[in-house]
Amino acid sequence: MAKREEGAKEPAAKSAAVQKPLKAMTPAEREEALTRQRALGKQLKPLWDDIAKEPLPDDFLNILKDMAPEDGEGADGDDPTGAP
Repeated sequence: MAKREEGAKEPAAKSAAVQKPLKAMTPAEREEALTRQRALGKQLKPLWDDIAKEPLPDDFLNILKDMAPEDGEGADGDDPTGAP
């Protein structure tokens, strides 16, 4: 058996909710996992909302502008009137 260096951390134990799929969990384990997921979602949503409100960088806007279809063309490059 390999010796562990002094001060080395033990590997973190995974919780039962992470180790098995929802279908294999007991009702109590499932409820605990869902409670954790809800709590994470409540914490992540405000962070994501802040990021979504940030303006796009000019470089990215220029790329989008370069990729935009010419006037009079639809998104797929066809004439928007449907003419062949």
